Amino acid sequence: MHRTRVIPVLVLMIIAMFAAETKAQTRVPAEWETHAGTWMQWPKGYETSYRPNFSSIIDVLQEYEPVNIIVRSSSARTQAQNYLLGRGVPLANITWHIMSYNAAWLRDNGPVWVMVDGSMEVQDWVFDAWGGQYPPWDDDDAIPCQIASLVGVPCQSYDLVCERGNLDFNGAGALIASWPCQSNRNPGMSMAEMEAIYVDAFGITNMVWLMSAPPTDLTGGHTDGIARFIDENTVAVARYVDQNDPEAFVYEEAAEIIEAAGFQVERIDIPGHVEYDGESLAAIYVNWLVVNGAVITTGFGVPEWDNAARARIEGFFPGRDVHVVETLELWRWGGGVHCVTNDQPLESSASGVENLAQAGPQRLLDQNQPNPFNPRTQIRFQMVNAGSAQLAVYNMSGRLVRNLFDGLLEIGDHEVIWDGTNNAGHSVPSGVYFYKLRADMVHETRRMTLVR
Repeated sequence: MHRTRVIPVLVLMIIAMFAAETKAQTRVPAEWETHAGTWMQWPKGYETSYRPNFSSIIDVLQEYEPVNIIVRSSSARTQAQNYLLGRGVPLANITWHIMSYNAAWLRDNGPVWVMVDGSMEVQDWVFDAWGGQYPPWDDDDAIPCQIASLVGVPCQSYDLVCERGNLDFNGAGALIASWPCQSNRNPGMSMAEMEAIYVDAFGITNMVWLMSAPPTDLTGGHTDGIARFIDENTVAVARYVDQNDPEAFVYEEAAEIIEAAGFQVERIDIPGHVEYDGESLAAIYVNWLVVNGAVITTGFGVPEWDNAARARIEGFFPGRDVHVVETLELWRWGGGVHCVTNDQPLESSASGVENLAQAGPQRLLDQNQPNPFNPRTQIRFQMVNAGSAQLAVYNMSGRLVRNLFDGLLEIGDHEVIWDGTNNAGHSVPSGVYFYKLRADMVHETRRMTLVR
């Protein structure tokens, strides 16, 4: 009897050890790692008032990385293109996708991008429009696996409500999330149960729960309005200048929790409130999006405050351009730049935090000189690795004007001259044009002005 009981136990121990050794290695890339692009859902229906803010975000974003915009139909695509062109936003770095969707907040209903054993996958968590507040949401809930299919990566579904705006990762096994938000979405589930699911799904080793939420936050306390990783070991936490504000305690408590978890804490001021459309809106600047070579954050139309926030964020992300974009209409309805964007990591460069310094991926494409120009201008760019490169000029509508280079190049600096002609050799008229570089698996776009 004794022998027959011991053998199964030994076998189970061996199986358990083998399973531990062979378990897939999962990692969620940090936002500052190189992107393949960013996804957005174009505002429609009752959200059309967001379009000016979306246009401002897209105008900046498309200069740094490809933008994928979801629209509901081909006619909606044409209308969106015309709207952007009418506001001076170029289309050359935008790809359009037709899908059914409900709302414009793709951060929360969109994919969670993860690396599993070195390969990209999409996670599809349940989305219920922030606790069932804004029906319908069924089309939004179906978006992640549709994007995964377009990109050509696996999609893993989870039976738990989880919004990406409530998850902030450092790319090295740490996650900050708001417990009031998560417990509200999944009533009856304990913190330990939820944490066990996150450990398995995200491969995290350090879980930090924020324990309070601002009462006026329509999301119920999303992390991306409170605290954000700025590197592997440092977290920026918002701070009310007026410590008597009734919501100030949320941010002070968050800073204490994060510091107690072993992270360095930096603060960025909430200087006050702005009045907009009958609402008093707190000027919270942590709802930024980190992109290839830049940071784009929510602005509040007060130059003194916006400029101070820009300077502070430049200190957080040295080497990146920082853009403060006024998005009061979005903020009025509960979100900012980060909330309406969903960044897709570049698979080949998302294998570890160490391959990207805090300053982010080096910009390969320089501003043309001179600019404005007539009739010739010089375009310089760098190759970090030897390989293929394509450089082309597009007009405002995104139509190809001139192929400047398509071939193999060695590491180093390169330059090309554009003489203001198209592929047929004809001179093109005065106007704004865009030159786009594809190299080292990164797309970069800059604008230039031809004045005849």
